[in-house]
Amino acid sequence: MKQNNFINVLAAFFFFFAVGWGVIYMFPWQSMDWGRLALNQDSLVVVSGTSKELKRNEIAKFTAGASAVNNDREAATKEVNDIVNKITEAVKTFGIKEADIKTSNLSIYQEEESYYEDGVQKRRKGQWRVSNNIEVTLRNVDDASQLADILTKNGATNVYGPMLTLDDTQKAGDELLITAIEDAKEKAEIM
Repeated sequence: MKQNNFINVLAAFFFFFAVGWGVIYMFPWQSMDWGRLALNQDSLVVVSGTSKELKRNEIAKFTAGASAVNNDREAATKEVNDIVNKITEAVKTFGIKEADIKTSNLSIYQEEESYYEDGVQKRRKGQWRVSNNIEVTLRNVDDASQLADILTKNGATNVYGPMLTLDDTQKAGDELLITAIEDAKEKAEIM
């Protein structure tokens, strides 16, 4: 009986040994990325590139409009629209293209007034407040002062600007990125 047990144990050992080697042989060990064991770390060099460019402002943006308060909503709206139409025609005459003029804000609302009656605070409808603003893009920044004069002389009660900027900031950023990468490559090649 002891001999049968020994043979069974030996057979089981060889069976599992053979299956184990079969699994090891069939397993895709070569395609596994196990990394590597190194006592010294690899040297790592980081190179950064920079790029600068001074550009002249290409466009100037103005926001201009009018506000009015009136008991009659239609009257307040007409007053504001008349002023904004006058401003729009004036900037077109100045040479601004229609594509460079757009409405940036329009607001029509009725105010509420607080009052006291028999010691109790109450609210009632008040006057209508109307405002309308347009954004004007000026493509010749040297004419910014002239445009500001035109806006105020044609009835604008609200004028903001100029906000000076580049016409296409994405293009300028892309160009700077390309030159910064070239700078980094040059520095890396020197090393």
